[in-house]
Amino acid sequence: MKTVYYTLQTLLHRRGEPCIKILTLTLGLLMAVFLFARMAFELSYDRCFRQSEHLYRLETSWKEASGGPSLWSAFTLMPVPATLSEAFPEEIEAATVSYSLSADDLWVGNRRHSVSVVLADTCYFRTLGIPLLKGHEADLAAPGVVFLSEKTARKLFAGEEAVGKTVQYKFYSDVSCTCLVRGIYSDLSLNNSLEKQPEAILSLPTLELSGMRTGWGSGGNFEGYVRLTPETNRESMSEERLSSALLRYLPADSGFQIGIKMVLIRSLHLQKSGVRTMLWVLFLLGTVILFATTLNYVLLSVASLVRRAKAVGVHKCCGASGGNIFFLFMTETVVTVLLALLLMGSFVFLFREQVEEWVDVPLSALFSPENLWAPLAVVALLIVVGGGLPALMFARIPVTQVFQRYSSHKKGGKRILLFVQFGCAAVVLGMMLTVLSQYLHLTKRDRGWDEERVAYLFPRGVDATLLQTWVRHQPMVEASASSERPMLGFGGWTAVHDNQGKPLFYPRFNRFDKEFLSFIGMRLKLGRVAETKQEIMVNQQTLEQLGWTDSPLGKHVEGYGIVVGVLESFALVNHPNDYMPIIITGMEKPGTIHVRLKKPFRENLIRLNEVLHADYPQAELNFRSLEDDIKVVYEPTRVFLDVTLWASLSVLFIIFMGMFGYVSDEVRLRSKEIAIRKVNGAEASSILRMVSEDVLWVALPSVLLGIWGAHEAGKVWLTRFTDAMEVPGWYYLLLAVVLLVFIVGCIIGMAWKVANEPPVKSLQSE
Repeated sequence: MKTVYYTLQTLLHRRGEPCIKILTLTLGLLMAVFLFARMAFELSYDRCFRQSEHLYRLETSWKEASGGPSLWSAFTLMPVPATLSEAFPEEIEAATVSYSLSADDLWVGNRRHSVSVVLADTCYFRTLGIPLLKGHEADLAAPGVVFLSEKTARKLFAGEEAVGKTVQYKFYSDVSCTCLVRGIYSDLSLNNSLEKQPEAILSLPTLELSGMRTGWGSGGNFEGYVRLTPETNRESMSEERLSSALLRYLPADSGFQIGIKMVLIRSLHLQKSGVRTMLWVLFLLGTVILFATTLNYVLLSVASLVRRAKAVGVHKCCGASGGNIFFLFMTETVVTVLLALLLMGSFVFLFREQVEEWVDVPLSALFSPENLWAPLAVVALLIVVGGGLPALMFARIPVTQVFQRYSSHKKGGKRILLFVQFGCAAVVLGMMLTVLSQYLHLTKRDRGWDEERVAYLFPRGVDATLLQTWVRHQPMVEASASSERPMLGFGGWTAVHDNQGKPLFYPRFNRFDKEFLSFIGMRLKLGRVAETKQEIMVNQQTLEQLGWTDSPLGKHVEGYGIVVGVLESFALVNHPNDYMPIIITGMEKPGTIHVRLKKPFRENLIRLNEVLHADYPQAELNFRSLEDDIKVVYEPTRVFLDVTLWASLSVLFIIFMGMFGYVSDEVRLRSKEIAIRKVNGAEASSILRMVSEDVLWVALPSVLLGIWGAHEAGKVWLTRFTDAMEVPGWYYLLLAVVLLVFIVGCIIGMAWKVANEPPVKSLQSE
């Protein structure tokens, strides 16, 4: 207790230095803790399932019987899981099938609630290992039955007993059913690899009420999962063995051959190259910030060595051992870190919503018990390294040397700390430059079409032709056209065949009415606009896949139609220009209705939807902004940009504080030398040059090395994108110059007062 009391008294009497330490630790811990907590969140994917090491997802390959490439998909045929369970009763403990391509709204009376709905069979909970709190899974055998998660039950019924109540579910605007709540299950953590987060489980037989086909002819729109028995050797469940068990069930006229393989659900998330890249970058940023924060604390502590040496000497003269001194300074570090954590917690509490938006994960999930090891490891490492290094230095000072200024010329350790800090700053700033350049490229680039002020609507439950006529008469609408699908993505999977019926390639496909091409800003390189379903427009990639080098106009593409136009180079969202073959046919009836609104866009979009709801009150229609939906596609990049931006600001502040401690210590140690130089005629500019050059020789190689590291790390991060921008090298060099100017500017600002004050002030103690 005496040690703690002395530590608190020391912190209170030296307000400036402890405040700087606490503030820099708060910023550094805030960034490092959240970055490593996000890493732990990603690494703990699918641990929410009971014995997840035995749980597998079924993946299906679709291959045309006539040949062609196998196309693996996470979706399968509805009867596949049950069939495999019957074929391998000794190996498969449980199997389930679910359907997640369903609408996501539940109605309680007249109130609509946005709820993620999944349809599943009676083995869903047993197979996935989700705890069932109320009800029996056998109830899912009947149509019109729904199970709710705990959170959803509270949301829908405000804490009342949900079992026995009814909800309304709509498959489409004109097809709905009343469902009885028969059970409650535990909430799943967000970090799972299911196709959709199941907030409500609707019984699979309810799907028949929508008119959708079931059985082997249902189409590959279902997810399958199997749980192997603990004794089963995974290697024995080979793709060949699983696929052969299904051969006799596949309809002979399907035209497809299917293959089945099992993938461990815990490996799904980390198999994604983008996730692995993100983890490496998060680790790099977190490590850099943690090192910068820790070494800055060490630098500030070491900078006070001369000033606090006499106090240490007094302690040793009074009988304190090296161990006592070490414990004293470690206690000071622990108290300082705890105060920083308290300040960080207060900040997070006050700005919870902004922090959750920044990390893109709810704090309750980010700091769940299974993920706490990462933040605790960060704090422990900071205490051990940040407190241990200066504590050892103080503890090892012999009492006979404590009162000597022996450390005044020992700059090597401090320069090493500065070197690492400057390198850390360069790495983080270089990563921010890479992410910013890529984000601007994705959101601002010319794709060959114009999404500005465009909104779109799927005309469900109404006459599309009448609705488009209505839209064109609205005063806020500048132009209107129609396509089968919006520009966010085209359809596909129908192959182009050669003359022998062999599939050549699988183009992306869409239908445009005759006005849509000019409406969206796309251009023709050759020919005219397609007007009927038998006429098609193609891009250059399609011509290359077909091997056509002469004029394609008038030629026939098997399964699609006659070529009447060749498109200028353009790109789909998240892809480079001409990344894949494209075929667009004409369309005679409206599909997805697009409008280009007059300025101001936001106000006119709100007005258009208000008028639409007034004139079509029974239909669930709403125009969506195409620009906003494109931004959603790039939301992960924007979130990561925010992370690197805040990391950059934090590191800049941390190294500023580190330089402040270093320069203050150097100026104090060399104050008499500076005064003598001024007495001998030295100008203030030469004094400033002397101080800044001392740091600049450390900063120059450190910054260049850090910028090179950022460039290499940026190249790795950019591999996540198919449409990636290669950042020019001179961008990084310019950033290095800016950082060096910032460092020199800070040093000059800190040393300005001493360089310009009268020399007698420093010599008056002699």
